[in-house]
Amino acid sequence: VCPEFGRTVLVNEVGADARGWSNDEVTDVGSAGVVHGPYGNDVTDVTRDIPVPEGVSSCEVKWRSWAIDSRDGEVDWVQIDGVEVWSQAVRCPGEGWEQGPPDFPNPWGGEDDNRVCSNDVVVEVPCRDSMNIHFHSDIDQAENDEGWAFSDVVVIAGYGETTLLAEDEHLGAVATGWTNTEVTDV
Repeated sequence: VCPEFGRTVLVNEVGADARGWSNDEVTDVGSAGVVHGPYGNDVTDVTRDIPVPEGVSSCEVKWRSWAIDSRDGEVDWVQIDGVEVWSQAVRCPGEGWEQGPPDFPNPWGGEDDNRVCSNDVVVEVPCRDSMNIHFHSDIDQAENDEGWAFSDVVVIAGYGETTLLAEDEHLGAVATGWTNTEVTDV
């Protein structure tokens, strides 16, 4: 809890933590750490409910999505409380997908095939009471041919912002409260 900043960390996964997720498969994938998955078309949905403390008005949600091996344009997406907050067709690499580490296991192409990509995502959403995070992939082949995964999920709750001082181009300088009250119309 960081009350001076009005933010509370609700989830902070370094890699992946199976606790609380609808699918508890996590895998050590080398230098990329631990991920949820990898999954094939036998697992296309993974969800988790996160309790949200009273007074929270918004949440910042971060994660890393992974696309493994012969992904060919299928869409991965995330919903929070039933609202789609991110959606991306897999083009590895390209269109938001960055090349992953060469030691990440590739089920079809093998290590050093360079067909692993990741996409780091940050979204800001309204939240209160409870948050449901839903990861989904339209992957259409088995894990021995291609895969999807996610990791590094972080949820930070915000209690709103209070403006303590507002000087800007529109309002200009305000003399009140400063030790030197000289202001000039320029």
